[in-house]
Amino acid sequence: MGDIDILVGIPSYNNEETIGFVVEQVDKGLRKYFPKKKALIVDSDGSSSDGTQKAFENAETETEKHFVKYKNPVPGKGSAFKEIWEIGLEKGAKQFVVVDSDLRSIKPEWINKMVTPLEGKTDYCTPYYSRHKYDGTITNQICFPLMYGLFCHNIRQPIGGDFSFSSRLAKFWLNQDVWQSNVAKFGIDIFMTSNAILNGFEVKQVFLGSKVHDAKDPAENLKPMFEQVVGTLFGIVSGQKEKWETLKEVKQVEVLAKEGFVEPQELSVNAEKMLNNFVEGRKEQEKNWQDILSSEVFEEVQAMENPSIESELWSKIVFDSIAAFKGNENKVIDALIPLWLGRNYSFIQETKEMANEEAEKRIIAQGKLFFANRKYLVEKIK
Repeated sequence: MGDIDILVGIPSYNNEETIGFVVEQVDKGLRKYFPKKKALIVDSDGSSSDGTQKAFENAETETEKHFVKYKNPVPGKGSAFKEIWEIGLEKGAKQFVVVDSDLRSIKPEWINKMVTPLEGKTDYCTPYYSRHKYDGTITNQICFPLMYGLFCHNIRQPIGGDFSFSSRLAKFWLNQDVWQSNVAKFGIDIFMTSNAILNGFEVKQVFLGSKVHDAKDPAENLKPMFEQVVGTLFGIVSGQKEKWETLKEVKQVEVLAKEGFVEPQELSVNAEKMLNNFVEGRKEQEKNWQDILSSEVFEEVQAMENPSIESELWSKIVFDSIAAFKGNENKVIDALIPLWLGRNYSFIQETKEMANEEAEKRIIAQGKLFFANRKYLVEKIK
């Protein structure tokens, strides 16, 4: 006990191309900003088949490094985090940072920005990035609007991947009985953020500039990530209604170290493939849509030749899906995926002539609309 002050954890799986750079930037940040604190960098790996371990161990650092293959039997990012928390708490770490292993934009300053707030009363810092208007489609269309509309916190990147937190919060998460569920996979980020908010921990956002990473095109197969993230979030919404229903005003969560708008990473998306996937998904899921959606919403969706799902309709689709979720988890997620692709396609049509900064205002406005319409869901899941 009491071996270290700061633990920086990196979950990895086949990241030999990028992990060395991430580790070296973390080390520079620890040495520059916290030279008097003892730190440890841990790579919690999901049995990579490439040279991730070698790249991690060969990275030039003065900070001690430790490579471990996580022990939790469910493979995924959450299991990697669980191992990081257990190692840190065993060694007496007071402050934790976790960063993605595919980052190309991480700088030493990130460590300072993420650790410093934890020296006060803050328990949890989420990242605040400049991102391309079509990057983070699960965040933009589902996680952020529900975070804003139901959990009443304007946390822009609740599943951003790069977080810092206190040992108190790490213990709290670790004690939850969730480690055989999707929380052990990609559901971990939304589990962390939602439970920090709903259980009264002090939360801040930290501006980290532009996130350059292996961005994902929503037209490609994001089904596993979608079902793990959205399934986890819908489970929390339906299972902890007594906590979020009492929240009546949106808390404007402070953004620390905020700068002006930074131009984000470039990203291209395949809108045509998105449209085709919506059309194919409709053939498979229309009967489920009829079961899950209210008659009014279903009729509106059914009448579309091509998807034209604006924010008002989208909020009702999401709320109908949450109301039907318990006991129908797989059915609801499968039905929602083509509708989500349809919403993304519609958002692209709405914003294709807009700059990123202007499109961002649309995303924020959608969060406000979810808040305005929250009564629609409250009445459905009494």
